Amino acid sequence: GEQYVDVANDCNDGNPAVNPGAEEIPCDHVDNDCDGEGAGTAVAALLGVEYPEINEAIAHASAGDTVYICPGTHYEQVWVSYGRELTLLGATGDPADVVLDGGGVQTVVYLDTASAVTLSHVTIQNGVGEDWWGPGQGAIGGGIMSNAAGLTVQDCRFVQNFADYGGGAMYIDTD
Repeated sequence: GEQYVDVANDCNDGNPAVNPGAEEIPCDHVDNDCDGEGAGTAVAALLGVEYPEINEAIAHASAGDTVYICPGTHYEQVWVSYGRELTLLGATGDPADVVLDGGGVQTVVYLDTASAVTLSHVTIQNGVGEDWWGPGQGAIGGGIMSNAAGLTVQDCRFVQNFADYGGGAMYIDTD
């Protein structure tokens, strides 16, 4: 039969799980709580808000937050810089579902000074190291370039990343 949920401002009367009091579910592309956000083709989610770019979610994150990276292949150079402390988490828990791809032209993930980052459940692929220290210094950090940042990597895959000087999968500079 026909269903109707009697809740003021309900945005989906046919689904009792979607209402103004519901919790937003990361990366499901549904506006679970009827706030007008979360129904698009999100790439990342933070605190119930979905974002079209991973870096946009990172920019809105506070210390200790988790940025969920939605399933799919994402061609975006991910930057975490200057004292950010956060977790970047593949939303499904399976690294095969969430791919960060450098497109064979750039470092995939760059972590800068005094950041503390946990990276979990993603595949990092097709990264190419860059001359971070200046022309002719050698390309480093194809998959991940970590410059004086704390990094924890959990259940990640590294596929076809390259650097001619060092760190095809990752280069970590502790200075």
